[in-house]
Amino acid sequence: MKFLNSLKIVQDIQSTFERWNQNKFFRYAAPFVLLVVGSSFALKNFTSLRYEYRSTAKLDPKEFEAKGIKMKPPGSVTLESEYEKLKELDLENWEQVRGPRPYEDPSEFEETKRKQQEKRAAERQKKREQQELAVKRGRGQLEE
Repeated sequence: MKFLNSLKIVQDIQSTFERWNQNKFFRYAAPFVLLVVGSSFALKNFTSLRYEYRSTAKLDPKEFEAKGIKMKPPGSVTLESEYEKLKELDLENWEQVRGPRPYEDPSEFEETKRKQQEKRAAERQKKREQQELAVKRGRGQLEE
C-alpha cells in the first residue's frame, strides 16, 4: 500500500511538471525572472567592494610637491577669476582650422598654427607695452 501511495505521489509530481513544461510562463518567463533576481543578489557582494575600499584620504599638497607636481592654493581659482580670463579672449575674430588627417601632410596645419601663435604673441606684447605705458604715465615718468 505504501508503495502505491508513493508511486501515486511521484506520478502527481510528474504530471504537474509536465503541465508546467507546457505552460509558456513557467517554461520561459520564470527562469528569466529567477536569473535576474538571483543575479542581483549574487552580484551584491561585487558591487559593494567599490564602496568598501574607496579611497577617502584628503589630498596632501606636500606629497604632490615631493613628486614634482605643483598645485595651486585652494582659494586661488574662483569662478570670478575664470570669468575675467574669458572676458579677455577675443571670441569674435577666430578662424576654423581643420586638423590634418593621418594620410595628409601636417605642414599646412602647422603653418596655420604657427601664424596664430605669432599673432597671439604680438597681441600680448602690444598689451604689455600699453600697460607699461599706463604705469609710466601714472608715475609721472613719461613726458608728453
